[in-house]
Amino acid sequence: MRSAKSVGRIIGALVFLHLATGLMIPYIMLQSLSASSASALAVAAGMETQIRLAVALLFVGGVIPVAIAITAWPMLLPRSPALGQWLLALAVVSLAMQIVENQHFLSLLSLSLEHGRASGDAVAVLEATAPIVRAAWRWAHYTHLLSVVGWMMLFYGVLFRLALVPRALAAAGIVTTMMQLGGITLPVLLGYRVPLSQGAWGVPLGVAYLGLSLWLMARGFAAEPARGEAPNA
Repeated sequence: MRSAKSVGRIIGALVFLHLATGLMIPYIMLQSLSASSASALAVAAGMETQIRLAVALLFVGGVIPVAIAITAWPMLLPRSPALGQWLLALAVVSLAMQIVENQHFLSLLSLSLEHGRASGDAVAVLEATAPIVRAAWRWAHYTHLLSVVGWMMLFYGVLFRLALVPRALAAAGIVTTMMQLGGITLPVLLGYRVPLSQGAWGVPLGVAYLGLSLWLMARGFAAEPARGEAPNA
């Protein structure tokens, strides 16, 4: 069985990959596609390879929380099996939501390709359809955000509860996931407004997640306490 330090370093590398492939790079690549239904029709067909690559990266990013939960499972099972089960279950839900979102990105691509080939009345029909297809993607996107950021909050909660990293680091993650949910995801799903831009609510989570990955790659998890001892603070 791997040591706590070794498991933590592996998970640190996975967290870094998750940040890159599941939360940042693909969405940067797809920014012009998701900006509006009009832009999707205009640009998607010309960036087909880029869209397909970004969607492939998102598939990888969707799998990584599952990989993290499985990698952590041997450590969590003797200490808190329920937390391990919830971490894996929510990771699977997040993966499913990522797959749904990817389908909608590809639907936007298909719509743009058809728009480029269409003529006559078909063009007007496709242009009328574009806002509906984009709205379907938007709801899928924010539902996925709810699941993946919820998983990240649980992950940080596990780290805090079992003192696998410094609790200040885990607490920062919990706070920033709450900021993202309360300032970006839930305002869209529940229809309320918040002050400041989305970046002000989301960037701190990216910084905290990067900090966690670097800490884990350098230090790994704290050693498991001896039987009968409380986890170290």
